[in-house]
Amino acid sequence: MNPYDFFMRPLEAQSLSEMRKNLMNQASGSILELGVGTGANIPYYHQEMIISLVLSDFEEPEKIKKHTAEKVRKHVTIEDIAYKKVDAQNIPFKDESFDTVISTLIFCSVSDVKKGLEEIKRVLKPNGKFLFIEHVISPNPSLASIMNGVSPLWEKVAHGCHLNRDFEKSLTENHFHITGKYYRGKNIFFGGLAQPLK
Repeated sequence: MNPYDFFMRPLEAQSLSEMRKNLMNQASGSILELGVGTGANIPYYHQEMIISLVLSDFEEPEKIKKHTAEKVRKHVTIEDIAYKKVDAQNIPFKDESFDTVISTLIFCSVSDVKKGLEEIKRVLKPNGKFLFIEHVISPNPSLASIMNGVSPLWEKVAHGCHLNRDFEKSLTENHFHITGKYYRGKNIFFGGLAQPLK
């Protein structure tokens, strides 16, 4: 088992696997997954709903392929699958390229969230879907205070990961309509389906 998967195992069991299952069964058509990592979403895809799939991350394609190989081999039956190095703030695809864009646990470390969301809107086809899971600032004032206090240090040791972002607010401010919201793990994990407002 990949070390990251081992580390995330308790969170997957408690919160994330249920969220992934609820969301990934809505992924369809031509799909771009941003920040695929070790492929934690892959087992939850409904293969019969997928036409094409791009698995992307900040690494080179061969590394992405290596990190996701086991899950792809077990769960992906479609032939049209590609691996791409992609920065969420500069997605190297034409306008209206995808029916579904997926991101899980990446916007905590995207330096310009607005730019990333603008790029997702740009590459989505009309009526396209953005499926997401992010960890966010707690609605509990005491826990939020701790997260705000720890976040500056955490950013330095965790590759720019912000513990205290309000991703729901970011989506609303950037003109996405959110449906099917999911909150788990004392509301620290927030997921759902969002579509650009027309």
